[in-house]
Amino acid sequence: MMTKNDDSDSKSDSKGDSTDVNDYIDKNTKLDWNESKFKKLKVGKDSAKSIMKTYCKPSDAQMSGDDLNMTYSGKDYSKSVYLTFKK
Repeated sequence: MMTKNDDSDSKSDSKGDSTDVNDYIDKNTKLDWNESKFKKLKVGKDSAKSIMKTYCKPSDAQMSGDDLNMTYSGKDYSKSVYLTFKK
């Protein structure tokens, strides 16, 4: 379940459990993904928290109901990774 402690600091909240979408975004993220990194992701095993810890925060994120949509974009939007997580 996604919850946020009132005393948590937004800059340090890459826990993957915040309900504030701004805690997931880093507009300065540099896309450093390639096909082999993408293929290493395990559906049902990797969490938003583990991906942010291993790679970085996404350049954009949105929450809708029980979904967290994370976008990692390069300079060219054709070079993007889109990930969706459910609570």
